[in-house]
Amino acid sequence: MSQLQRRRPSTLLIVYACDRCTEILTFLETYGVPYTLVDIEEDLEASMLVAEANQGQFLMPLVQIGDEFYRLPTPAELAERLGVEHPGT
Repeated sequence: MSQLQRRRPSTLLIVYACDRCTEILTFLETYGVPYTLVDIEEDLEASMLVAEANQGQFLMPLVQIGDEFYRLPTPAELAERLGVEHPGT
Protein backbone atom coordinates (compact mmCIF):
# COMPACT_ATOMS: atom_id res chain seq x y z
CA MET A 1 0.00 0.00 0.00
CA SER A 2 1.43 3.41 -0.98
CA GLN A 3 1.90 6.29 1.43
CA LEU A 4 -0.89 8.13 -0.40
CA GLN A 5 -3.33 5.27 0.20
CA ARG A 6 -2.47 5.12 3.90
CA ARG A 7 -2.65 8.89 4.49
CA ARG A 8 -5.41 10.05 2.15
CA PRO A 9 -7.70 12.78 3.43
CA SER A 10 -10.83 11.36 4.90
CA THR A 11 -12.61 14.70 5.14
CA LEU A 12 -12.25 18.16 3.64
CA LEU A 13 -14.37 20.67 5.57
CA ILE A 14 -15.09 23.82 3.57
CA VAL A 15 -17.40 26.66 2.75
CA TYR A 16 -17.87 27.26 -0.96
CA ALA A 17 -17.22 31.02 -0.76
CA CYS A 18 -13.66 30.38 0.50
CA ASP A 19 -10.82 30.84 -2.01
CA ARG A 20 -8.38 28.79 0.08
CA CYS A 21 -10.92 25.96 0.23
CA THR A 22 -11.23 25.99 -3.55
CA GLU A 23 -7.43 25.88 -3.85
CA ILE A 24 -7.24 22.76 -1.66
CA LEU A 25 -10.16 21.13 -3.48
CA THR A 26 -8.42 21.76 -6.82
CA PHE A 27 -5.18 20.28 -5.45
CA LEU A 28 -6.92 17.09 -4.30
CA GLU A 29 -8.72 16.69 -7.63
CA THR A 30 -5.60 17.43 -9.70
CA TYR A 31 -3.57 14.77 -7.90
CA GLY A 32 -6.37 12.21 -7.70
CA VAL A 33 -6.45 12.18 -3.90
CA PRO A 34 -9.70 10.62 -2.62
CA TYR A 35 -11.67 12.75 -0.18
CA THR A 36 -15.07 13.35 1.35
CA LEU A 37 -16.30 16.92 0.94
CA VAL A 38 -18.35 18.49 3.74
CA ASP A 39 -19.86 21.97 3.45
CA ILE A 40 -20.05 23.27 7.02
CA GLU A 41 -22.85 25.67 6.06
CA GLU A 42 -25.01 22.60 5.38
CA ASP A 43 -23.79 20.34 8.20
CA LEU A 44 -24.15 21.60 11.79
CA GLU A 45 -22.11 18.72 13.26
CA ALA A 46 -19.23 19.48 10.88
CA SER A 47 -19.49 23.18 11.74
CA MET A 48 -19.10 22.34 15.43
CA LEU A 49 -16.11 20.09 14.62
CA VAL A 50 -14.40 22.97 12.79
CA ALA A 51 -14.96 25.31 15.74
CA GLU A 52 -13.62 22.69 18.17
CA ALA A 53 -10.54 21.93 16.06
CA ASN A 54 -9.78 25.68 15.74
CA GLN A 55 -10.28 26.65 19.39
CA GLY A 56 -13.67 28.25 18.71
CA GLN A 57 -12.78 29.92 15.41
CA PHE A 58 -14.07 29.04 11.96
CA LEU A 59 -10.76 28.87 10.09
CA MET A 60 -11.15 27.26 6.70
CA PRO A 61 -10.27 24.94 5.14
CA LEU A 62 -9.81 22.20 7.68
CA VAL A 63 -8.48 18.91 6.35
CA GLN A 64 -8.75 15.71 8.35
CA ILE A 65 -6.29 12.93 7.52
CA GLY A 66 -6.99 9.95 9.73
CA ASP A 67 -7.21 11.33 13.26
CA GLU A 68 -5.16 14.44 12.51
CA PHE A 69 -6.51 17.88 11.56
CA TYR A 70 -4.65 20.41 9.43
CA ARG A 71 -5.79 24.02 9.73
CA LEU A 72 -5.38 26.27 6.70
CA PRO A 73 -2.98 23.92 4.90
CA THR A 74 -1.28 24.96 1.69
CA PRO A 75 -1.18 22.57 -1.26
CA ALA A 76 2.57 22.14 -0.62
CA GLU A 77 1.94 21.14 3.01
CA LEU A 78 -0.70 18.61 1.99
CA ALA A 79 1.55 17.24 -0.75
CA GLU A 80 4.28 16.63 1.82
CA ARG A 81 1.91 14.92 4.27
CA LEU A 82 0.41 12.78 1.50
CA GLY A 83 3.64 11.91 -0.28
CA VAL A 84 2.51 13.61 -3.51
CA GLU A 85 5.00 15.23 -5.93
CA HIS A 86 4.03 18.91 -6.11
CA PRO A 87 6.02 21.88 -7.42
CA GLY A 88 5.80 23.64 -4.04
CA THR A 89 7.42 20.78 -2.08
